[in-house]
Amino acid sequence: MKRLAALAIGIMFVVCFSLVHAAEPIKIGAFYSLSGPAAAIGTPTKLVTQMVVEKINKEGGINGRPIELVLGDTESEPTKAVMVVKKFINVDKVAAIVGPDRTDLGMAAKKLVEEAGVPTFMCVGGDPVIMGGGPLGTFKWCFKSPQRSSTAVEKLYQYLQKQNLKKVALITASDGFGKDGKSWLEKLASQHELTIVADESFNPKDTDMTAQLSKIAAANPDAILCWTIGPAGPLWLRTRNS
Repeated sequence: MKRLAALAIGIMFVVCFSLVHAAEPIKIGAFYSLSGPAAAIGTPTKLVTQMVVEKINKEGGINGRPIELVLGDTESEPTKAVMVVKKFINVDKVAAIVGPDRTDLGMAAKKLVEEAGVPTFMCVGGDPVIMGGGPLGTFKWCFKSPQRSSTAVEKLYQYLQKQNLKKVALITASDGFGKDGKSWLEKLASQHELTIVADESFNPKDTDMTAQLSKIAAANPDAILCWTIGPAGPLWLRTRNS
């Protein structure tokens, strides 16, 4: 009986020990532009992600399970973003994904996460990642944190109306975010009694926008709307003021 009791206690100890150590980490993949032209956006986003994970883990994790962050660098390139997502899904076996930080990168990853059924919370500005139908595919597993482009354009145009500005010039980036913004800027202009008098674009890697801004100046607009993110934002303004 003593041996049986000792064995039972031993088994209970092993079971309890196993339960304590069974709280395996929850793996979450996070991929951003840590290098390349969009690193100015991706790097601070990564730092915020790490801060949040650290805070959650210090507070006991999620249901007693800590978060294990698996980081990936898209290098600001869609093909690299696809490679990182494949690794997250097939090798790291993550429970969810956060990122990326640019619309074209999000669209490159969208099909993969939809097919795998992995919840993915994107930090992109463009609407296509949460739109479906035709080439956009499905978006059951894709979410995004910033406001929709359509909402931003609505608020912007409402402001212009209040200022009684009628003629607008557009200068938009040629990337996914810029194209998405341009589509909404064109679509909603007439609804707010605005006329687009100039429509120029630029590559996010451009270092000079003198040619585009010269054409815009010739159109004599009441306002100039630049739709972009990152370093290209202040660049066009410096060019305009030089």
